[in-house]
Amino acid sequence: MLGFLKLTLLLMGSLLLTTMALADLVVRERPAKLTLPAEYDSAKKYPLVVLLHGYGSNANQTDAYLGGTRLQNKWDYILLTPEGTEDTSGRRFWNAAPECCDFGRTGVDDSSYLQELIQLASKSYSIDPNRIIVIGHSNGGFMAHRLACDAPQLFSTIIPFAGVAAMDPDLCDAKGDLPNIIHIHGDADDVVPYLGSEFFLSAEESVQRWALRHQCQESVSIPNAKKTTPGDRGQSIDIQTYFDCASEKNVELWRVREGSHVPNFNFGFIDLISPVLTK
Repeated sequence: MLGFLKLTLLLMGSLLLTTMALADLVVRERPAKLTLPAEYDSAKKYPLVVLLHGYGSNANQTDAYLGGTRLQNKWDYILLTPEGTEDTSGRRFWNAAPECCDFGRTGVDDSSYLQELIQLASKSYSIDPNRIIVIGHSNGGFMAHRLACDAPQLFSTIIPFAGVAAMDPDLCDAKGDLPNIIHIHGDADDVVPYLGSEFFLSAEESVQRWALRHQCQESVSIPNAKKTTPGDRGQSIDIQTYFDCASEKNVELWRVREGSHVPNFNFGFIDLISPVLTK
């Protein structure tokens, strides 16, 4: 873990030289860092990528792990990296679902906070409203599902990674203009199991619920459609795509074969999902 933290600090320190880091955006006395690409032009519209960390992690660690700042200039997007609140043990969390991860029952309303934060960013900077993407890992993945339920019209694509939807289907009343869904999950995840448990919904049922909301009629599975990293060392990713949807959006399940809760993407996660940045 110490090695990972040192690498995080080294990456963040060097990358700030090639990107424009701005003053924090503040909503409800909670600051969040927004970073612009190096050649930001206010006359141009940019995708907004929102990264949500996992329970006990933080924005900087998740940014380094997923390659948010590292790949920002390559794909030319604005990056927003908010922080969850700290619980009594000092671990940051998002209040996403009864299962995860407001264990102290504080009742903090992270959903409306994040919506307000994204709206503030959109008013303050040149953001394309049709390319607002949320990527959430673990507890952040739960939170991404929650945002898609609470404010589906605000987002173009939701990418929950190693985090599932709330078990109670009545907690999601998403209607109208729904976002694209790309759910990514390792099938060897022993923290939030791919097949679910008595505590968590499965990855497959999480995606099936979205397919029903999108009124998708068919699905197809493509084995070995992608790799977590280029070359032979990367883990295979099987992709199940739901199509012929009334919403005319995409609903996908990416199954990382033998993937843990934290698969190795060699800091290139953004490269994998880059098509959603250019649509």
